Amino acid sequence: MTQKKDDLTIQSEELMKENYIPSETERKRVIFYYLLVGVLFALSNNHLSKYEYYHLKQAIGWWIVFFLVFVTSFLVIWLPIIRIIPWLIQLFLI
Repeated sequence: MTQKKDDLTIQSEELMKENYIPSETERKRVIFYYLLVGVLFALSNNHLSKYEYYHLKQAIGWWIVFFLVFVTSFLVIWLPIIRIIPWLIQLFLI
């Protein structure tokens, strides 16, 4: 357990020493990544900085959550209507 803490403190110290500040173009690209089209463009890009890669992972995660919630809510909304369909079929067959 102490080994893991030491590794984490070393990594965080290295990042703090680096003092990485993203450029304006990186910031603009990252904002674009949060749109679905931006994710598709980013996945076709060969070189991404650490900053862009981090935000690309975040954007993909947000899109996955969005689609899961969308599909689930869509199914929940249509369940009552699907339950009525057999009754309607029987009604029209009589």
